[in-house]
Amino acid sequence: MSSFSNYQQYSLNKYGCNQYSGSQGAQGNVGPQGAIGPKGVQGSQGPQGAQGPQGACCVGAQGAQGPQGAQGPSPGAQGPQGPPGIGYTINTSYSSSLTIQSNLTNPAITFPFNNLIGAGTTNWSLSWSISEIISDSTNKFCISFVDNTTGIEYFPYVYNKTTPCYLNTNGTNTSGSSNDFITLNGTSSYSVRVYQSSSTYSGVQPTFYISISLTKV
Repeated sequence: MSSFSNYQQYSLNKYGCNQYSGSQGAQGNVGPQGAIGPKGVQGSQGPQGAQGPQGACCVGAQGAQGPQGAQGPSPGAQGPQGPPGIGYTINTSYSSSLTIQSNLTNPAITFPFNNLIGAGTTNWSLSWSISEIISDSTNKFCISFVDNTTGIEYFPYVYNKTTPCYLNTNGTNTSGSSNDFITLNGTSSYSVRVYQSSSTYSGVQPTFYISISLTKV
């Protein structure tokens, strides 16, 4: 520590002492946090974020039925034809010449039968009658119906290729008739096949007349 002999010396030297500073002291402790400053101005709006996932869907209750609309400008298309009623009868007849065969494999003649009502599987009572200008006691006879769309052949239950009919003879004519039963499919276009065989007159072509009647059952 400096010492001065008198006040005058002290006064002269105190200014010189003040010109010198000591080394920097250690940093003091952090003071307490100051008060929050005033709110700054609002910044500009940032970019739009990505779209979030779709929320759950909820179906509302069904609304009440609305009023009936006005009638359309024209009637609808005609519906399909209904099945034939019970007792509905179809008659047909045909006259020509047939070719007698040696067996019942091939038909003696085929002719159209186009008056059936196509409406699903139907059962029919079948009646037929035939007369031929020939007398053949060795004959075997049956008929069938062929679907012209599918080619399927339908035979009656009583007289068919397995159990044929034997026509009557009187020395001049060969003739016969039968009542039978047959099931046909849903089409309106059929052909009738006449099967006739003979062990004596194979290849002969006699004139014949046949009538056929179908009645819905």
